[in-house]
Amino acid sequence: MDQRDVQAVTGLMDLTGRIARIAGPGAAGIALTLVPRQSLFWLDGATFVVSALALLMLSGRIALPASRGGRAGASTARPRARVLLRTHPGTAVAIGVHGAGIFAHAVALVLPAFLTARLDAGAAAYGAALAATGAGALAANGFAGNMRLPANLPAFYCGTWAASGIVLASIALADSLPVLLALSVLLGVVNPFLQVALTTHLSSFPSAARLRLMSVDLTVIRFAGTVSMLFIPGLAAGAPVAAFPISGLALLALALAGAGFALRGRARLCPGAGGARHGLGPRLTGPGPALRGAEEPGPGRCSQRAHAARRVQCSTSMFSSGMPSSW
Repeated sequence: MDQRDVQAVTGLMDLTGRIARIAGPGAAGIALTLVPRQSLFWLDGATFVVSALALLMLSGRIALPASRGGRAGASTARPRARVLLRTHPGTAVAIGVHGAGIFAHAVALVLPAFLTARLDAGAAAYGAALAATGAGALAANGFAGNMRLPANLPAFYCGTWAASGIVLASIALADSLPVLLALSVLLGVVNPFLQVALTTHLSSFPSAARLRLMSVDLTVIRFAGTVSMLFIPGLAAGAPVAAFPISGLALLALALAGAGFALRGRARLCPGAGGARHGLGPRLTGPGPALRGAEEPGPGRCSQRAHAARRVQCSTSMFSSGMPSSW
């Protein structure tokens, strides 16, 4: 698809995923009242068959671009992750902040304990908070998928995680259920911007580099999520009220540091209106005297689209599992 369509399609795929996460449990509850429990498992298995058939149909409709000599062969080469991260420091910082965000949001697991200690509330309040977060995400999705994103997407992405950290820390100030629900809505509003910004940025890389960076990002968030699940809930269980500002402020500090680094990197690579190159909007060259996967200077405006691949393949499902979906 054309680069200009990536953001809108990313927002649409994020929207369908969020609708499925909200409608799926409700539909399963209704089905459980209509069919036996054993039949429900067969029905669940059938949904995977439908998904597999849909993917097979899509694979037959997607036409890969034809090779065009050495340049095409170079674009399909597999660049090393270390080279990519070194030549695109803004992208490397964004991926690192993604892992920090996943780590910090593991504190959501102690929300039931927080509700008991702070508001003397139970499961109904917890369900309401989750519903409020989902409502906020759905409401913001259309805007996130269609707004004009800034050229420096890594800095924007880190700044969005900083906003998430502020809201996360503010939960400790909630002294009533309506206040908590309002904060939950705000936390949900942030999520689509995170999804759309990172996916749009990584989708602007050529296919080989894009897949490599997506793999690195998945590795980072899986590692961060696993480690956080092992330690944060146990550490936060003893002081659930204090756990939220600690996690939120730590995320805020790391995200602001990442945004500052991304902004400084862009200022160095784009010193003027006709900057020589945009270090945060990727364009990879083929093998040459420099390292394979290095950035190629390009004239013109310092904008991400000017250095994006002409054709991209949007793959948001790789990131949706990394978002703080429990919020």
